[in-house]
Amino acid sequence: MSAQNIKKANVDREFSVSSSVRMKEAAEKYRVAMSDEKSRDQLIEDYLPLVKSTVSRMRFHFPDHYDIEDMYGIAVKALIVSVNQFNPSKGKSFGNYAALRIKGSLLDELRKIDCLPRANRAKARSLQSTISEMESRLKRPVSVEEVKTELKLSQSEYETLLKETQPITFIPIDGPVHSSSPDGDSTPLSETISDPTEQDALDKT
Repeated sequence: MSAQNIKKANVDREFSVSSSVRMKEAAEKYRVAMSDEKSRDQLIEDYLPLVKSTVSRMRFHFPDHYDIEDMYGIAVKALIVSVNQFNPSKGKSFGNYAALRIKGSLLDELRKIDCLPRANRAKARSLQSTISEMESRLKRPVSVEEVKTELKLSQSEYETLLKETQPITFIPIDGPVHSSSPDGDSTPLSETISDPTEQDALDKT
């Protein structure tokens, strides 16, 4: 064996021993942390920055309307589960294990809320693109009537489109639109769209 290969083998052996020592130290630190409730709580607190960084990285994958506090709640719960279920004897670091659990829990939540059929998703992209193009062209927010005219849709067809594309399409329904009412007052978009849940409630009474 050449001198270079011997040197490399020694370095690899030293690295392996060093990694093994660090892993044992980490496992011992975890066992100590789990020995009493106060230490356990401190371990959770020590890894809260991991929760924050993971939520920050994944925030843009979630719909705008999704409350970031709910994301933090899911992530913290996953961290607590990680603390309770981590097995240091398997040779993984707690940090990596917790990171995977936190990310996995957020992905599971994203799958639950992201359940639109592909056709509806395409409609949502088309609607968003149309609204963005109109606002860019007109240099102002557009009204419901303008969007319906652009898409050549009736009021009922437009409402159906909005229902089909939720929660992907997010329009500020409480923002003012350009009303065609005689007094010229702006009307919230929410007031121009009927609420299907109200009719459902009436039908059940």
